[in-house]
Amino acid sequence: MKFWKKLPYGWKVCMAFVLFFISTLGFAHFRGKHTVPHLGVESLEPNPEIVESWEGKPKILYFWANWCSVCKVYKPILDANVSLIPSEILFFSIREAEDGEEAGRSKWESEPDLYIADYNLLKEWEVGAYPTTVFVSGSGKILFSDTGIISPIGFFLRSFFMKLF
Repeated sequence: MKFWKKLPYGWKVCMAFVLFFISTLGFAHFRGKHTVPHLGVESLEPNPEIVESWEGKPKILYFWANWCSVCKVYKPILDANVSLIPSEILFFSIREAEDGEEAGRSKWESEPDLYIADYNLLKEWEVGAYPTTVFVSGSGKILFSDTGIISPIGFFLRSFFMKLF
């Protein structure tokens, strides 16, 4: 304990941040390790050529809903986070289907990279709250699963670890 008391305040703050990020990564990894969906995100894309181009690439799946106020607040941070990920990592924006809406690729030209998920897909991926972000390795293994806002540093660390596994 004497060691801790002798440390400068700046070092204590840095160590607290490191412990915080390690613990959040650990919790996200533990949650992701127990998520085993039988219905893949590939089921949302009707074009088989596009699905083939996804094989072997790491993926980030961002599940959200129109009615989610946290998702709306998180949007500018998410845009900054997505701009930091390497080009070999694929990013998927997956919105909860509204009444009468079919699962699959969004029909709106203004949202070309948006997919609509029905209840079955959300249940398979264990999406219980919004926003949920899932980090999947190139081999298809779920590395991290987070609910809520992810800081840019946390997002970058998860993206970095995706390339290692």
